[in-house]
Amino acid sequence: MYIFATFSLTYGGAQAAISKSSILDAIVTAAVIELATIPLFGALSDRFGRCPAYMFGAALLMVWPIAFFAFFDTRLDPLVWFGIIIGISVGHAATWAPQASIFAELFDARVRCSGMSITFNLSSILAGVTPLVAAWLLALAGGHWWPIAVYLGVIGAISVTCTYLLRETTRSSVALRPAEPLPALDQAAPRTS
Repeated sequence: MYIFATFSLTYGGAQAAISKSSILDAIVTAAVIELATIPLFGALSDRFGRCPAYMFGAALLMVWPIAFFAFFDTRLDPLVWFGIIIGISVGHAATWAPQASIFAELFDARVRCSGMSITFNLSSILAGVTPLVAAWLLALAGGHWWPIAVYLGVIGAISVTCTYLLRETTRSSVALRPAEPLPALDQAAPRTS
């Protein structure tokens, strides 16, 4: 998402000589389309499984950067728009829609809030540097985009592999399971006067 919605402005303006207003219009259009595709992929993940939906999006995002940057290099607005729209409203939506459900269903109710918070926040920190890494790779490669596509392909491959190794959570119960009581929650603190 950070490449399609953030780095595309830098790359499009500096490398491909495409107007930032056209790129912003494509990003906004993709976001509006994503308002429909996120619920669609959420429904598909309810029907066919969280992991298959997520793996579809991750696999698309593994290969789509090649087409995305190739479309930018054509300097044709319709192809640039297509690259951005597919990246955001299909690739990102397919991973974003089932993600919260996957995380919620992986953690026991007693630690769900902490587990999800740590997972989301650490991943946001790591993913937030993607535009900086992309700019560094672009400079390192003398303005060529292929190292960025390889970097994103590796991240996509890691995502597909990790999702494949997860247990499917679609039919999991998210209710509080009977377990040993947690001492910190069940022992009354001593009263002080």
